[in-house]
Amino acid sequence: MEFKIFISSIIEGYQDRRDIVEATINSLGKDSSLKFSVIRLDQKSSPSLDCSSQQACLNGVNSCDIYLGR
Repeated sequence: MEFKIFISSIIEGYQDRRDIVEATINSLGKDSSLKFSVIRLDQKSSPSLDCSSQQACLNGVNSCDIYLGR
């Protein structure tokens, strides 16, 4: 089974923290039978969107299994 994990934060800033969280999630997937895919919205992973950033965020939240944020 694959779990989709949405990493939430402000788009500008916290890039280093999101990178650490994503790396940690990816390493967990390598050491177990569980599979994880990370959903995150930032300039690096989503340089151009076909919808507003708010709608892209809502789409990500609606499609995830696990939400990491405030």
